[in-house]
Amino acid sequence: MLRILYICDCLPHPPTSGGRQRTNVLLRALRGYGETDFVHVARDGAVFHGLAEDCRERYGMVASVEPRARGTYFPWKLVRPVAVKSVDRVATAIGSRRVYYRADEGVKAVVDRLMAENKYDLVVGRYLVPTAMSGVLDYADRLPIVLDLDDVDHLVANEKGSGSMPLLRRVALTYQRRQISAAATPLLEKAAHLWATAGEDAEAIGAVRASVLPNIPFIENDDRREWAPSSEKSQDILLVATIGYAPNRESVERFIKSVWPRIVSACPGAWLRIVGEGMREGEKKRWGNVGGVEAVGFVREIASEYQRAAFCIVPVSRGGGTKIKAVECFAFNRTCVVTPHGHRGIGDVLKDRESLWRAENDNAFVEGCVYLLKHPGERNQMAAHGRRLVDEHYSFENFQRIVGETLRRVGFLKERQKWSFKPQSEVRPADAAPIPN
Repeated sequence: MLRILYICDCLPHPPTSGGRQRTNVLLRALRGYGETDFVHVARDGAVFHGLAEDCRERYGMVASVEPRARGTYFPWKLVRPVAVKSVDRVATAIGSRRVYYRADEGVKAVVDRLMAENKYDLVVGRYLVPTAMSGVLDYADRLPIVLDLDDVDHLVANEKGSGSMPLLRRVALTYQRRQISAAATPLLEKAAHLWATAGEDAEAIGAVRASVLPNIPFIENDDRREWAPSSEKSQDILLVATIGYAPNRESVERFIKSVWPRIVSACPGAWLRIVGEGMREGEKKRWGNVGGVEAVGFVREIASEYQRAAFCIVPVSRGGGTKIKAVECFAFNRTCVVTPHGHRGIGDVLKDRESLWRAENDNAFVEGCVYLLKHPGERNQMAAHGRRLVDEHYSFENFQRIVGETLRRVGFLKERQKWSFKPQSEVRPADAAPIPN
């Protein structure tokens, strides 16, 4: 059986966002093929003790290590003592991106020690940045490395941001895009294989060494989800998203301003429910003051939200990977109206006007929402058709099978000769303990 090291900056628990859900699902899939240790690169700060213990016991987390704060690098470190948090925020927003693609001495020290002690056969890095921070890409000639890239760094960086973005931030992004592309491309070349969530991304990063590992609806412990019965009378439209993620937040703002008034004018009884973590109080108040809009925020039980909904919307127009909410709704027996971006990567399975409604522009979005509100029989047929396809193509069993096929194709499941790894770094910072207290 393989010994696998899994590196990610996103915890598998609690599974309250698409990123955490994919981290969880991939970790569980890998554990079906070998003993898997999970190293968390804590870029968002230290994990509190209770959650760390839970992740250690349930998900095999052997270390959670904070990399150096962005403001501790030159020239920011010169002024950081004056206002630590403010300098860190500014450095993160407009500083060089090259730092994120270099080995962090604290993270590398822990990973080096783990590899020396455990003789891993394979490393799986979820996202390029935490994998680069761990330093393992420097040893790709002796250790096979697979990268999971549902957000492909340089592809996402080249997208246009919101027009309301401050001028200084736009200038910084132009500067940072070139840095990300220059740093990411040679690192991707070191990986033995790359997983993307959309065919377009797999082709863009290298069709020979890249394949599609799709996003799937999240189900804890691989249990079968009980889908909601069809709703004939509902006039609720559901929007589920991680609001703290800028592309999602921008899409909500645009939808409420440009699309929603026309929908509620045609269907006065319609309601829009916005659900998801990361919603700030100002957003909740502003959106909730719009007629027919209920800004709910985070909910612990999402099933009840889908159950009361007529259908869902995915209005996002930028961001990496595929939009899991455009698939998840079908697992709950609800169809959706999506933008072309929300449809990317899933169009071969979930087709326009068969399973969902693809809206090319704001006018088409209004048309789709109004039509589905007024024709419950057709929206229910679309939902049922999509649910059957999601059960077939986006199950955990299919996800795990694709992982296994990739490992077999590139030889990772064959018996490998153990290699001796000598840590290059002798740095052992005190804050790099396996599990923080």
